[in-house]
Amino acid sequence: MMQSPLLASMIAGGLLLVGTGVSANGCSRPTQTSPGATQASAATAANATRPLLTDAPPAALVSIGESAEGLFDAAHASQWQTAADQLQALNEAAARLPRLPKADLVAQLRSRIDAVKQSTAAHRRVETMDFANGITRIVADLSAEFQTEVPIAVVMLDYWGRQLELGIATGRQSTLARATADLRQQWDRIQPTIEQRGHVDESRRFTNIVVQLEAARTPADFVAPTRAELDAVDRLEAIFKPSR
Repeated sequence: MMQSPLLASMIAGGLLLVGTGVSANGCSRPTQTSPGATQASAATAANATRPLLTDAPPAALVSIGESAEGLFDAAHASQWQTAADQLQALNEAAARLPRLPKADLVAQLRSRIDAVKQSTAAHRRVETMDFANGITRIVADLSAEFQTEVPIAVVMLDYWGRQLELGIATGRQSTLARATADLRQQWDRIQPTIEQRGHVDESRRFTNIVVQLEAARTPADFVAPTRAELDAVDRLEAIFKPSR
């Protein structure tokens, strides 16, 4: 039996509606959620509790890191009045610190701040350097939850440079060896980014410094390349900071 063109069109249209799961009145039929979609929804919900990547780190957290770095430098030079000033600024920033993710790290931060208060008051140089640099690392870990101006990998190059200074101050070869190895790993991660931004010469200079550190055998051998490393990190940081 021959179907009229109109009837054929209606049948085709009906099949199309069934195939798309839409009824004639325009309402969608209930659909089953795939496991992948469920997992994606769960991941989205989990991410909603995290700080937005477009958010900068809280100003108080940044101030803690800067004051801890200043405290490290002051203790390194045995400038205890300056150390006391830096410690006061650190404490004031800690009092303004908002609620942050990673509560375990925040607890470690506050514990380290309590420890550095005692070592600074007692003018214990090496301990103060150690505690202060530990604070800078915790601040870097907490800041990694936010959008930072300077990549955390570059910030960590600064941390490892100070660890080298700590190793020189204590004369501990194990500290120097570990800091050098970790510095090399950190540099290998960030080096491609530096070169992609067009700073090939700066990348080569830093690589040469790392090679010198790897060749050092005594604490005295580390002094010059460690100073060069810290200066080089300042230049790397400037790459990512807008002109002011």
